[in-house]
Amino acid sequence: MKNLLSTFAALILFSTVLFAQENQKSHNVTIQVPEVAMLGIAGNEAVTLSVAKPEIAGNALSFSATNSNLWLNFTSVVANSNSTRKITSAITSGNLPNGVSLLVAVGAYNGNGKGNKGTPVNGATTITGSGVDVVTGIKSAYTESGSNKGYPLTYSLSMNDTDADYSSLVSGNYSLTVTYTIVSQ
Repeated sequence: MKNLLSTFAALILFSTVLFAQENQKSHNVTIQVPEVAMLGIAGNEAVTLSVAKPEIAGNALSFSATNSNLWLNFTSVVANSNSTRKITSAITSGNLPNGVSLLVAVGAYNGNGKGNKGTPVNGATTITGSGVDVVTGIKSAYTESGSNKGYPLTYSLSMNDTDADYSSLVSGNYSLTVTYTIVSQ
């Protein structure tokens, strides 16, 4: 009987040990997604817009030169689902000739990037020193990088056709720095 009790006690103890063993274990995993706002310009970054002299005396200069060699690329991950970003363009150094404006038109998106890449502002926008919106409504997205990816930029010139502006127009080479910035909207 004592043997039977010992065997029975050993069986209960062994069963408890077997049932107490875990066949599953959990742990926490933390995934950190960074907030990102990166911007790049692809293509030949040296832009030259040459004003053409008239072919016939008595005609005005032609401010019809354009340059479409640059592409706006970006990567954006916003802080929350209600956040949006925009891209602005500003003249951050240099001066334009008197009466002349520099314009940029942002074309339709090209590429295989993903996410909400925003919307370019319609038409040509005059670039100022204080900055103007060129793409709005950006959420988490990427455009891909390089030429022919993202948003094409087309630069052009405009001359205010007034007596005062033509009177103050001076020949020369005018160098400007145009800066694009991706910011919260």
